[in-house]
Amino acid sequence: MEYILFLFTIHVFVTSFLSFILIIQFYTAWLVSVASLTFCFGACLSYSLCLGDVSSSMAQSVGWHGVFSTRQFWIVLLTSLILYPLCNLRSLMALAPLSLAGVAAVLITTIFLAWRCPFVNIRSPYSIQGGQLLKTLTAQQLPKFSQYNKGLLSPSSLTLFGMAASSYL
Repeated sequence: MEYILFLFTIHVFVTSFLSFILIIQFYTAWLVSVASLTFCFGACLSYSLCLGDVSSSMAQSVGWHGVFSTRQFWIVLLTSLILYPLCNLRSLMALAPLSLAGVAAVLITTIFLAWRCPFVNIRSPYSIQGGQLLKTLTAQQLPKFSQYNKGLLSPSSLTLFGMAASSYL
């Protein structure tokens, strides 16, 4: 008799738990859609802001002034002429050559960074011996690689987590 009572108790517990899960799933299914929409919107927004910053800086370095060197102009221009048509593509197969170009750009960036690395090129502006860039920094601004912040919530750990999260975007 105790065994039957035990089985009945387990049956009631499991069915009530499953009913609870189904109710929660029915009323909270929209949260997944909202989270996905928010994540994608944030990624697109940050990408557009980065493009606007880089484009306005490039326009100012070329010597453009006025409206053509503002961040807002470049964000609207790039979003309306390049990003919006790309978002409306029916198939992403047209972007395959651009993916290959992106991989090539990452390789070129890696080679350039290795060339500018102070450990590879001793005449790099970032090297400690002859670097012009490091000579302009005060003692407080110089990087301190021998000091470590311990803990998961230290500023250096949070910076690393932020960089990892933005690289995922």
